[in-house]
Amino acid sequence: MAKTNVEKLRDYLSTLKPGDRVQPAVLARKYKVNRRYLYTILANDFPELETLGRSEAGKITQENLTKKRKTTSVKFPTPVGTLRSANSQTRDYIDVRWPSEKIKNEYIKDFTEKRSDVRGRKGLTNDEFAKKYFGKINTTTKSNVERINNVLQKQLGIEYEDAPEQEVFKKRSNRLGITVGKKAKYLHGTDAFPFHHIMPIGGEVDLTTNDVSILSKKMNSKLAPYNKKLNDIADGISNNFNEQPEGYLKRIDELNNNAEQIIAKATKELPKKFQPYIGFTKLDAITDEYGTPINLQQTRVGAVKEKGIPLKDLTNEQLKNLKNTVKSLSENEQIGLCNKLSAGGLPGNCASAINNDPVKAAQIFDEAPVTSTAMAKVKNAATSFLQSPLTRGAGKFGAIAAGGAVAAGFVKQFMNDDPTTYLSNEEQQKNMLMEMVTGS
Repeated sequence: MAKTNVEKLRDYLSTLKPGDRVQPAVLARKYKVNRRYLYTILANDFPELETLGRSEAGKITQENLTKKRKTTSVKFPTPVGTLRSANSQTRDYIDVRWPSEKIKNEYIKDFTEKRSDVRGRKGLTNDEFAKKYFGKINTTTKSNVERINNVLQKQLGIEYEDAPEQEVFKKRSNRLGITVGKKAKYLHGTDAFPFHHIMPIGGEVDLTTNDVSILSKKMNSKLAPYNKKLNDIADGISNNFNEQPEGYLKRIDELNNNAEQIIAKATKELPKKFQPYIGFTKLDAITDEYGTPINLQQTRVGAVKEKGIPLKDLTNEQLKNLKNTVKSLSENEQIGLCNKLSAGGLPGNCASAINNDPVKAAQIFDEAPVTSTAMAKVKNAATSFLQSPLTRGAGKFGAIAAGGAVAAGFVKQFMNDDPTTYLSNEEQQKNMLMEMVTGS
């Protein structure tokens, strides 16, 4: 007489040693046994076995699948990925399956040639890699090329050569000419506290007064690796939309997702105080009834959700005020203000602090010691603000600040028949605070 499924299960469990690990979900599927009944059998009859939880079992399943993928024959070079966790949909690519040793060696040779000079100067383009090793160029094959190249980068440790300083400056200048305009692209801070772009300077999305800040040199360098990748992604989205190659809409979606993953990675890896200073603008295609893209919808990812005034729209006077006041405080005074804001539970940056809680930020500025004329200016502006009607119901102000310096707007003259000139108007409040801080 044939054994039942439960009997077969018990026979298998009897062969295991104390401490051996079992995956209930796998056993339930294999022996077609109700999972709850299986747990009862394990608890009552085989308590010496270690029963794995769902998360742990899922991890082992993924490891087994990864091992299987590594040994399965393939027709084309194939990146091997593993889920970051049992509940995650994000894959980390850790290896490559090759159709043959010959193709592997040839691909690595081409990859090494590509990385032997400054990015873009030598070797095959990603399109050419896709055509040579996959036989066609589309979103899927180009994505696989990028994944394979990232794996080889980690395995071989081959970096691109650094571009000459003049070439880097030219690329940066061209990017800034598009996203901030000719007048604002030469804005800079001090050596100790450089000008920092929260949103990418790559691509074609206008940067606003909410998208820039002044950070310490150390803080800026910590954010640089993430910003570099986001700038390249922004360029990639613009290039795809402008050139519209086959599968470009899907590629734009992939690039947007890559940017979100970088923001999430930065949020996880960097200290909390860094989080307000990195962001990205997703661009999603809006199509007509025929599926033809007619526009791009912007969605901000990161801490800075609201736009300010486009930098390219600032007047010459506003730019002059910004340039001058950026450098008005000494390095020690800027560090001191940053520390006081952080200790008060606010972002360690004046613009972010004012946007977060203008009254509390002003209180912290008001309590700061007067160590110079510039600090007196900040303190007086804060005191005036706290004593004004602005402290009642003040909204969030889209301002650039650096050690208490803000790109000034213009306060309208009071007119009793114009509500936009009342102090209850948020734009009027913002412009008044700007003028208090800059003294203009």
